[in-house]
Amino acid sequence: MLSKTFGLTGASEKGILLAKDALSSALSRSDRRVELFSQLGLAQNYFNLKRFSEAKYHANHALAVAVSLKSLSLEAEALLQIVHIDCFENNVMHLFA
Repeated sequence: MLSKTFGLTGASEKGILLAKDALSSALSRSDRRVELFSQLGLAQNYFNLKRFSEAKYHANHALAVAVSLKSLSLEAEALLQIVHIDCFENNVMHLFA
């Protein structure tokens, strides 16, 4: 997944801070693609910390950006992230084992 680029920082507050900095920079430059990847990075880092509501919040924002960019592959990336979070949040991963 493309979001793994920003998720590589691991499950840490530092990873969240790095992704927030990237998001802030993207917003100040109106760079929608970097905004999308920053949102996905935040979603991944919050997911790693089992902070599912925050992870879903950022994944949904990433989806909104992907839709505005009219990129089906990026929409799919964001949707997969949302489904992944939902599966863990609702303890349904055992269905895929």
